[in-house]
Amino acid sequence: MKRGKRATVVAGCMCAVGMASCGGASDPEPGGGYVLLDPEARQAGLSVEVGEQAVTSALPIAVSAGAHVALVGPEENRTLEIGAGELVYVEGARANVTHLQIGKQIAAGEVRLLGDEHAAGDLASQLGGSVESSLGEWHLRSPEVFAAIAGAHVPEHLQGVAPVTLGIAPSPAAAPRAIIAAPAPQVSSPANAPQLALGPSVSVEAVAPLASTRVQTELPVTFAPAAECSGASGTWRGRAYSSPHEAYYDFTLQVRERGSAVQGTVVAEFWSGSTEEVDPPQACSGAQHVKVFESGSGTVDDSGTMHFASKTWRVNNHLCGPHVVGYSPDRFDVPAARGGGSSDALLSDDAVWVSGLPVKLTRVSCR
Repeated sequence: MKRGKRATVVAGCMCAVGMASCGGASDPEPGGGYVLLDPEARQAGLSVEVGEQAVTSALPIAVSAGAHVALVGPEENRTLEIGAGELVYVEGARANVTHLQIGKQIAAGEVRLLGDEHAAGDLASQLGGSVESSLGEWHLRSPEVFAAIAGAHVPEHLQGVAPVTLGIAPSPAAAPRAIIAAPAPQVSSPANAPQLALGPSVSVEAVAPLASTRVQTELPVTFAPAAECSGASGTWRGRAYSSPHEAYYDFTLQVRERGSAVQGTVVAEFWSGSTEEVDPPQACSGAQHVKVFESGSGTVDDSGTMHFASKTWRVNNHLCGPHVVGYSPDRFDVPAARGGGSSDALLSDDAVWVSGLPVKLTRVSCR
């Protein structure tokens, strides 16, 4: 990113001052924090001056410790002091500034999204997080969500992001829905938890329970296909039960096709249980429940079959049960992917699904 005197950047992917690259989590240096402009503030022409750049973004802007930060606009020019681990939230055309401690006054793992379903899904896919609708709002959950979301690309139709307060009354302009933080329960490892290959230990934060029961639906699980799509690009969804693991695996593939090559990401969410427990548990009851984020690439052959193989993986959300210390990357062979709405795909890996696990994939979005 070139630096220029008072150059205004409409940010789609922001980096903290002093960072060498952009993409992925944009975490400021120790002692740094974030600035967030609400939609009204941005519409009024307000931006954040970081060093010699003036930046405006619908996403939080990561700022390293010691950087000069100012709020600038048609009738505004004031220095902002940002404390360690703090979100400076700028609301409205009058630039009402609120200093909020992440993890103490506002949730560290949840934000509200202002936009449509596609924007919410796009951002959740980039972060490998979960998104749900509540009282007409979209709520995105992901560990250290501000660091993760600050490095994301701004989805089309995303109007803005707002914090979720932890029992502290927000200022009137923002009025985000308050939630009460609850400690994650201590559970023991169940006997039927998925057994995964050993590797380096992964430390992730457990998420507090959301409800008291599992949600169950009739088998089989089906997803609504999108309108007619060309090529193989889009969002593909599928869910299958793995008997060796005694667990359900839910896959969301985000695929981009360029010629005969494809690139993309996979979010693999899995939870241990019986075949009747077809939907993810809504509470931490002791069974393992984890989300893994993968990235990979592949090809589409002359017959229209897509061959996609994950290359890297990371735990993105540890929701319950034993921590994952190893994961065998997934491979997908998807017949009739080019132009198709659904496919009887075959899933494989190098550990348990060597001979393949059938999974029905449905393209739920062409984007």
